[in-house]
Amino acid sequence: MMGGRNRMGSIAHGEYPGDGRRSGRPWCEVAVGEMPRKLMSDVKYWLRQADGAVQVVLTMRVNRRNPSITIEKWARGHDKEPSREQSISISKNNDNVVVDGVPLIIEFERLFLRPPASPSEKNVELGRNELVYIAKMVWESQGFEAEE
Repeated sequence: MMGGRNRMGSIAHGEYPGDGRRSGRPWCEVAVGEMPRKLMSDVKYWLRQADGAVQVVLTMRVNRRNPSITIEKWARGHDKEPSREQSISISKNNDNVVVDGVPLIIEFERLFLRPPASPSEKNVELGRNELVYIAKMVWESQGFEAEE
């Protein structure tokens, strides 16, 4: 991940078992050292794709110089322009990992482009522990000490 931007790709695309409908296409853009303008251009690109099949875009900005990550959730606003709905920051100061803006929530209907069919079909929710785990993996790949 050190050399520039890596796209994490789309997940959960295809027909949803049981109802024959397509699922949504969440997208995550990961940027290491990328300019904010370019990242925003990528967000606009994905939200305009596939006739609304991409309803949520996650961006992850990774700081090269210190253990700091910003995750943002974007969706199409009323004016069809990207609207930031959530911002989460994860940083490490000495042995203390600080997380602000949790939990990260991706709504079920935006992910699968249909309402839940049973009580077990719920929003995807990533809390502090899950986000710290992701951050530690990123920091470890960067060569930062990742222990809390």
